[in-house]
Amino acid sequence: MASLIVVVIIIIVGFISWQFLWRTKTVLFLCVHNTFRSQIAEAYFNKLAKEKRLKWQAKSAGFLEAEKINEKAIILMEEEGVDISSKKPKLMTKEMIKSADKIVVVCQECEEQGLCLNLPKDEKTEYWRLPNPAEMEIDQARKIRNLVKEKTIDLIERLKER
Repeated sequence: MASLIVVVIIIIVGFISWQFLWRTKTVLFLCVHNTFRSQIAEAYFNKLAKEKRLKWQAKSAGFLEAEKINEKAIILMEEEGVDISSKKPKLMTKEMIKSADKIVVVCQECEEQGLCLNLPKDEKTEYWRLPNPAEMEIDQARKIRNLVKEKTIDLIERLKER
């Protein structure tokens, strides 16, 4: 009887470990309103991670509510062949933070406004501190989009090494 219990425990522990090791992990991109930079980062990450067969997915959210994605973000991603026109801004929740394996705060305003004080203060969270392209001319906003893409590619490379 004792050996049967040990076998069952080994099976349960093995199953839980297997699920943890092989589950799709999540990176959460955060910004003030989830209307530009975090949406672009999510779209790039999901496209590139899929191409590289990385077992990660991206989600994005904002610290504050917003109604719609910035039109320039939609245009800039269309240039890249990525359609984000049907996306909607999402408000960050505690559950999103808790379930994320990696958190990336893409904007600089979050820290300035004290919005990210409750985020984990460990290697799980990183800050990109990108300027806000929402009010920039399209050529300047394109530079921010390209920077988001570069940083997303770098993040994917670092996650592949884990």
